[in-house]
Amino acid sequence: NGLQHFAGMLRDEEGGRNVNLLPNDVPADIYNIVRQEACRRIAENAEHSELWGDDISRTMVKRPVMTTPYGATKYGMRNQIYEEIKKQLDKGTPLGDNITNAVDLWPHAKCLASTVWDSIGSVIYSAREGMVWLQAVAQILAKEDKAIYWHLPTGFLVKQKYLKSVVREVKTVINGRMASLYAAGPEDVERMNKQRQSNGIAPNFIHSYDACHLMRTIIGAREDYDIQSFAVVHDSFGTHASDMEALSSVIRREFIQIYSEDVLKDFRDECQKLTDTELPALPKYGKLKIEEVEHSEYFFS
Repeated sequence: NGLQHFAGMLRDEEGGRNVNLLPNDVPADIYNIVRQEACRRIAENAEHSELWGDDISRTMVKRPVMTTPYGATKYGMRNQIYEEIKKQLDKGTPLGDNITNAVDLWPHAKCLASTVWDSIGSVIYSAREGMVWLQAVAQILAKEDKAIYWHLPTGFLVKQKYLKSVVREVKTVINGRMASLYAAGPEDVERMNKQRQSNGIAPNFIHSYDACHLMRTIIGAREDYDIQSFAVVHDSFGTHASDMEALSSVIRREFIQIYSEDVLKDFRDECQKLTDTELPALPKYGKLKIEEVEHSEYFFS
């Protein structure tokens, strides 16, 4: 559902349709949509087609798609796909002679990772553009050794502050022999871990709004429908069967209310106060009508 959050905040109409933000007669399957796009791209490339043929399964693309809104890189996707190929082969799943008999699986993993990366960017552009923009903001502040702060619609203040570890060598004598020990040492100036600040911002930002949506859903369900019992795990919302219809309505209502506001602009405005450097312009917005989520049966199902 991280993809749903990116599609909502960037008004990504095509991406929103692919992750069930818009009404449809049947549920959209973003994993299969990406798989089909990857198959199309591979079929158009003779070198890639020789490596993969039409042997791409839904499971091959599932992890890369799931982890995209949380900062997955093309390198990371290659490792995910390599692990999935090994897993399928160990289970005896036929993947075609060109893969089953391959001495080195890395070319296959690298090829599919690159194709899936491009495919995700084409079927849900908001996730890629949103992630890149957030990272660009984080990099500017990290370069100035400044943490990132933002407020959620609930009023909760989120703080991202990954510091560089400062290690000091301490020489001492142990059992009559000189030894060097290493321990965290004092540092007068806090320095940001620039890589972690950049890599962490997309998952942290999306998780914060995921948590905000959950909190507002629980509060709204209690206040408006007196629902007292909840079961929540990540992107699953549960309650007693008699209250499910009401909870379903609140889930959609709160998502709409959150993204009726320009949350990325609010984030940029807060971050701009932390630096004199002009932050990047907001990524492009689509034409998604966020109110349509109310009529999407498969938004949460």
